[in-house]
Amino acid sequence: MSSSHFALFIDEFAPLGAVQVDPGKVLAALCELPDPRKKRGVRHRFPHLLVIMVCSILAGATTLVEMAEWAADTARDQLAILGIGSPHATTLGRVFERLDADMLDRLAGAWAQGATPLVAVAIDGKEVRGAKNGGGTRVHLMAAIDHGTGAVLGQVSVAEKSNEIPYFSTLLDGITDLTGVVVSADALHTQRKHAEYLHGRGSLLCAHGEGKPAWSAQAMRGPAVETSQGREQDRGDRQRPGH
Repeated sequence: MSSSHFALFIDEFAPLGAVQVDPGKVLAALCELPDPRKKRGVRHRFPHLLVIMVCSILAGATTLVEMAEWAADTARDQLAILGIGSPHATTLGRVFERLDADMLDRLAGAWAQGATPLVAVAIDGKEVRGAKNGGGTRVHLMAAIDHGTGAVLGQVSVAEKSNEIPYFSTLLDGITDLTGVVVSADALHTQRKHAEYLHGRGSLLCAHGEGKPAWSAQAMRGPAVETSQGREQDRGDRQRPGH
C-alpha cells in the first residue's frame, strides 16, 4: 500500500481534532470524492468508510489499525445505529491506496478555509512520507497551513528541479479570501513579486529566517512606483496631500 495517500489524509484532518469540528460537515465536504473501488464484491459502502476514516482521525487515530480498532470497539454501538459495519484495516488500506489524492486535497482544503476564521497562514515545504517521483526522489509539497488550527488549506507539488518561489501565488490562489490575513513564510519568499501579490489581495508577509522574523515593509506599504526621474519609490513613502 502507498503510504503517501494515508499520510495526506492524516495531515489534512488530524490537526482538527483539537478544535470544535462537526464531522457531519467534514463528510459533506468530501461527498464529491468518487468511490475508487470496483462495484463487484464491495462489502462496505464508501460513505461509511469515509465516516470511519474522518471520525477516527479526529478521535486521535494515526494508523490503519487504530482506525479499524476505533470502529470495532470505541464507536461500535454508535456506528451500528447508523448501519455502519467495522472494516478490517486492510480494507481501509486498499481504499486509501486508490483515493484521488488531488481531489481529496482540494475538497478538504476548501472546507478547512471556512471551518474557522482565518487570521494567519504559514507557508511550509515538506517531503511526503512514502512518496517518490519518477526520478526516484521524494515528492516535495508546498503547503498553506492555518496557524490557528494547523489544518492544511491547500498544497501544490514542487517540480523536482525547481524551488518553492514560482509556486507561491499558485498556492495562495487556492485560498478564497486573504484580506487582513498575515502570511508567514521562509526568508526565500521575500520577493518583490510576492509582496505585490499579497498587497493586491489585502494581505501582508512575515518572512522568517535564522529565528528572526521580519515584516515585509514592501508588503505593508504596497508595490513600488516609478518616479519621473526613473527611480523606484514605495507608495507609502510619498507624502499624502496636505502634509
